[in-house]
Amino acid sequence: MEDAKSPASQCPLSYPDRFLAASSYVSSHGGSLSEESKLLLYSLHQQATVGPCNEPKPWGWSVVNNAKWQSWKQLGDMPAVEAMRLYVRTLEEEVPDWWVQHTATANGNDVAEASAAAPPAANGTAEKQAAAAAAGHPDASAPAAAAAPPLPPPALLPKTRSVAEVVVEGSWVSPYISSDKRPPPRYEHATALIGSELFVIGGNYGGRYLSDTWALNLENLTWKAFVHGGSAKAAASAALPASSAPEGAAVPPPPPPGLPAIAGHVAVPWQGNVVLVGGHMKAKESPLEMPVRSLDAKAGTWSAIECGAEEGEDLPRPRGGHSGCLVGSKLFIFGGEDVLRRPLGELLVLNLETMQWSRPETHGTPPGPRSAHAAAVFRDRYLLIFGGGSVAHCNNELRCLDTQTMEWSQPESEGPVPPPRAGHAGAILGATWFIVGGGNNTSGCADMYALDLSLLGSGPVQWTLVGNTPVESAIASEGLSLLPVPMAGCMISFGGYNGRYHNAVHVYRPEGYLAAQQQALVPPQQAAPATAAPALAAKAAAPAPAAAEAQAAAAAEAAASSAAEYERKCAELEAATREAAAAKEAVAHEVAIMRRQLDSAQAAVAEAEKALEEARAALEAEQSRGMQLEVELAEAQQRLGRMEELERELQKYRLSSSEKKGSGIWGYISGSS
Repeated sequence: MEDAKSPASQCPLSYPDRFLAASSYVSSHGGSLSEESKLLLYSLHQQATVGPCNEPKPWGWSVVNNAKWQSWKQLGDMPAVEAMRLYVRTLEEEVPDWWVQHTATANGNDVAEASAAAPPAANGTAEKQAAAAAAGHPDASAPAAAAAPPLPPPALLPKTRSVAEVVVEGSWVSPYISSDKRPPPRYEHATALIGSELFVIGGNYGGRYLSDTWALNLENLTWKAFVHGGSAKAAASAALPASSAPEGAAVPPPPPPGLPAIAGHVAVPWQGNVVLVGGHMKAKESPLEMPVRSLDAKAGTWSAIECGAEEGEDLPRPRGGHSGCLVGSKLFIFGGEDVLRRPLGELLVLNLETMQWSRPETHGTPPGPRSAHAAAVFRDRYLLIFGGGSVAHCNNELRCLDTQTMEWSQPESEGPVPPPRAGHAGAILGATWFIVGGGNNTSGCADMYALDLSLLGSGPVQWTLVGNTPVESAIASEGLSLLPVPMAGCMISFGGYNGRYHNAVHVYRPEGYLAAQQQALVPPQQAAPATAAPALAAKAAAPAPAAAEAQAAAAAEAAASSAAEYERKCAELEAATREAAAAKEAVAHEVAIMRRQLDSAQAAVAEAEKALEEARAALEAEQSRGMQLEVELAEAQQRLGRMEELERELQKYRLSSSEKKGSGIWGYISGSS
């Protein structure tokens, strides 16, 4: 097919540059392609840049996301190079002169704009040319031609994709991490977001507490490990004995103490650093008061912070499994377990500006003692607590503390409430609080719920079952972490334990989140016309009569109202369907358990009846034997009586015989008479 083309229409670049140029063309001119071609190009692009599809199937009824996942999944273990070639071939069949169009566009203003927007592209070109030269390509050392299009942005390269570019709306995605070293699996760790870096600190692995610190760069998805003391070289030089230092040279100070092995702690960002509060530690390392530490995010060094308490109050005791939420400069700490693993229901406040502890006085009914719960702050005012419990009991209570009035309340809620759980995680994105993972002392929770907080403080909040994930997934784990990433419009989770320790990274963006955010940014007077009548935007430059504008606005409002009502009805129907499916599944599970219990009971009854029959048979046999023995005994007694009578008769005969022998002729003869 390529031989039939004119040389001018053929792309002179070699792979992978040809694939990258084709990807750039599709990203800017893909609107004219057919839907089948778009779907195939998407799956081939994912196969070439990310690799085989290892992501879970999308939730919900999104036909587009399911079709994309199915198309990508069908490619199996296709090599990346083969996927690149099929990508270019598919584009050539759809648009034979795509290269001509692309070079014509590149020669225009887009060339200057792309060059100004992405100056590092020259380095990427040099690296690719060097790689091509090593692979034996004939044109590897040739400089880029003036007519050649600039390389696509780094987002198309698999090792430089940011978290915002790998996320898929409505689905949990485990992105490709290009780092050679990654954090060990863990749970009960702490995470904090500083700029574009996600810090992972400590945790629990196999009953052993961890003391390491890692950072995930969300712009290029690479891991970085922090060495205690700043760097390995600094730690090694600081560890040298004083005798090895040159004469006259000052002995370097010892490296700052590192983080002890810890789990169940809280980490929050504060002034570009990470503040860590509390946590379970080894008994010999556990302090008398709750420890507070600070991580220098740039140097990677830990330091202890000395805290005080308000007059008349004691410093809080150590604990782990508590929650911590930042409201302004005050860190609210609730619950947890003490060193004896007893649940706590205490509310503490640490002022990060003065580093002073306080126990504020609250009103209303506070939550009971608990640990491993989820907490979040909404509108920088409301502190929300959900779930948690102790070793033997979990709950699904939702409590709210108004940090302005310091009053506890239990918000009115609607919709399906999540089952009781502990060890779950939560994150607020927009006006929605998402709850994932956890367990209930018998099994893990593989569901995901969303709580609409838009009416908090003025009306009921709304629970919605978003969907379910496979029970073996890291999302269905206890002790996982979940953080919102506002710059990418998504949430990111790490770690967890569900019979297996995890160190996978997953990202999730709610379906329609970006569109909702963009619509929220549009002024109210422009939102309805832009949504209901996009065609009017093209004619906005021309003046229109006031009556026409009023009529268009009214029509737009009616259309928007109808669309909102339709969406609400669809959402209610979907929620009811999901709730019914979940209830049906739960009932089926309960029925299966009851059937197994009934079968076991029936088997036990059958065994008992069998044993009873055997006992009855044995008893009847013993009774028959006893009767037989009684008969034999009676017969023996009769024989004995007869023998006694015979003995008496024999004695009589003996006496009579002796009397006869002593008289008569025989006595005379014998001389006895």
